[in-house]
Amino acid sequence: MKKLLVAGIAAAALCSASALAADMPVKAAPAAIFNWSGMYVGGDGGYSWGKEKVSYFLTPCPDGCLTSKPRGGVIGPVLGIQTQMGNWVWGVEGSWNYSTESKRGPDAPAFVPAFDYRSHIKDFWTVGPRVGYASGNWLLFATGGFAQSLIKDEFFVTAAPVAVAATSARHNGWFVGGGVDMVVGKNTIFGIEYQHAGYGTHLDTSPASGVPVVDNSKYIKATDDIIRARLTFQMVSPFGSGSR
Repeated sequence: MKKLLVAGIAAAALCSASALAADMPVKAAPAAIFNWSGMYVGGDGGYSWGKEKVSYFLTPCPDGCLTSKPRGGVIGPVLGIQTQMGNWVWGVEGSWNYSTESKRGPDAPAFVPAFDYRSHIKDFWTVGPRVGYASGNWLLFATGGFAQSLIKDEFFVTAAPVAVAATSARHNGWFVGGGVDMVVGKNTIFGIEYQHAGYGTHLDTSPASGVPVVDNSKYIKATDDIIRARLTFQMVSPFGSGSR
């Protein structure tokens, strides 16, 4: 009889413990932390404002100089690869942008008053390393490296729509910048980025092509400021085996 009583008490205690455990809240599993390692591809778009210093006929500035400030939109693809070590993220990124940056206005004092001048930054591309600091699904980064731009400059008869002469050349230079990326969905990253580019000084030459001067050779020194929104897609899953 005593054994039956002890067994009954033990069974009741076991049932009570099971019921109490069932009523206790279950602690949620920790959320996976985004792993920034991998290749990514996407696109960007935004606005840019540049500055060109133009020295006509090899005349030193400031007497032979015109300052033009082209502005316009930019859009293009982005491709990169990076790896994460702790909170630090290291990588290399390249991008190309088509640009509508353009400015037409009065010509330089050294030139014929009956002509206008238009500067046009037609495209640019950049490639270089970048380093960032990750905090969960956010990444703050800095970047810099090589930049190249295609710059076209045209002469117009005042009030005429068609250019009578033009030069077009690629200008090599550098860029620096930075921005912030954030995860907005699985494998999907949205970011905002600013860059400043210097395209150096380049001698653009071409025949006169109807302009009543010996030629329209000129030194052009250009800089550019760009702000862009970017949407990229990671090529590998950021969760699962790659999670930290």
